[in-house]
Order: sequence, then structure tokens, then C-alpha cells
Amino acid sequence: MQQTIDDIFLHKIYAKLIECAMNNETINSATLAESIGLPKGNNSRIQTIMNNYLSLITNFEHSHRRPMLTSMIVQKSSKPTKAWLKSYFSLYENLNAEDVELRAKDFLRADAAKDCKDLLEREQKRVVEYWTIPQLLQTP
Repeated sequence: MQQTIDDIFLHKIYAKLIECAMNNETINSATLAESIGLPKGNNSRIQTIMNNYLSLITNFEHSHRRPMLTSMIVQKSSKPTKAWLKSYFSLYENLNAEDVELRAKDFLRADAAKDCKDLLEREQKRVVEYWTIPQLLQTP
């Protein structure tokens, strides 16, 4: 079966995110895009392409009942913006509707950013725990 360019980029992104998880590292989207060979710059087309790939990965991981691998992607600044957190947790809410701890409407609260960051860090911890080598070597 012949691979498409989308297949190649999707596999590269997926592999890079797993590498980050296994090394307990986060990555920003610009560095991720550059690491797989996409052009540098704040190009809205590149961001749209990346978002499509990340959405596919998120849905794939969710369908296999694994933690949200794409949570390893962070903003360049150490303090995530409210808009970034809101989009992340809107997706989280959609995927985990039955047990979500934080709803998108809660972003109107003054302390919502801290709650969102805490939830993101817990999800990142779950991802790292899942993708560590000892976990992968266990038999079901």
C-alpha cells in the first residue's frame, strides 16, 4: 500500500509525540511542525494542517481509551493563554463528556486558568505514565 504525504506527516507527528511522552517532555506546535519538516513561520495554512493532524491523533487515542497524547503540545510561553486553554478543554470536554472535571463555560470564572492548567498537567502525567517503557512491556 502506497503512503500519502498526509500519512507520512501524521506518522511523524505521532512518533514525535510518543517520543516526548516517553522522555517526559513537552513540545510547542512550532517546534513540532519544524521537526517533521513543515515550513517555519506563523502561517495559518500550516496551523490548519497541524490542527487536522492533531485532531486525528486525539480521536485515535481516545478510541483506544488512551490518555490525550496531544496534551504534550504546549504554548511557547510558560503561561498558557485563556484562548488556548479554552480550545484544549473544549476538546477535552467533548471527548470525556461523562467524566470531565471542567466545562468550557467554567472559563468565565476568575480562577479558571489555574484549574485548566492543573487539569492539563494531570493529563500530561497520565500520558507520560502510559507511554513509559515498563507500561508498554506489560502484557494485558
